[in-house]
Amino acid sequence: MIQGTVSLDNEDQSNCTILVLGFHKHIATWYQDCVINRGLTKRSGQAQRIYEEMYTAQDAERFGQWIPQPCQKGGVRISRPELLHGSTDKPTMLQ
Repeated sequence: MIQGTVSLDNEDQSNCTILVLGFHKHIATWYQDCVINRGLTKRSGQAQRIYEEMYTAQDAERFGQWIPQPCQKGGVRISRPELLHGSTDKPTMLQ
């Protein structure tokens, strides 16, 4: 399984998807140690709002930092669903 997006405009470092590269190697450990043990699971078993609420500075030191992945207009971003992903703050054009 893969996940992907198509960019409708030119993204930059402050206006793009962010990923924790290589996280697919650590997702099981992180989920057990950091989600279940902290009591952060939802009834559905799905983790949500990871960037803002679940992935701590200690997690980033242990498993990897959020890395911006800007994409140009018309570009396609394809990644594994096991990679943590999120987005940067407000879109540049709205700031």
